[in-house]
Amino acid sequence: EIPLRLVGSEMCIRDRQKGDEEAVTVTASHTPASASTDFGLIDSDGTFYPVRANNGSINQTIRIDIRGNYTFAIRNNSSYTVNVFGFVNY
Repeated sequence: EIPLRLVGSEMCIRDRQKGDEEAVTVTASHTPASASTDFGLIDSDGTFYPVRANNGSINQTIRIDIRGNYTFAIRNNSSYTVNVFGFVNY
């Protein structure tokens, strides 16, 4: 189950159909850099597959090998607001 503290709605990819060996590449940064954030995909069952950002940035490719609908999400694990800037390529 995903906590309610998700940020970055302008980076949302809603209900993309993904198949074998497809990938989503995330290149982003956030401020403050000390914040803890997870970037990832949520499957149709609500399971979140996160990748943790380090020192305020992320440049990762998330591989998808199970066909289904996925939503891109950013989870803010900190107790304060973060600003996220970047790109998602799929």
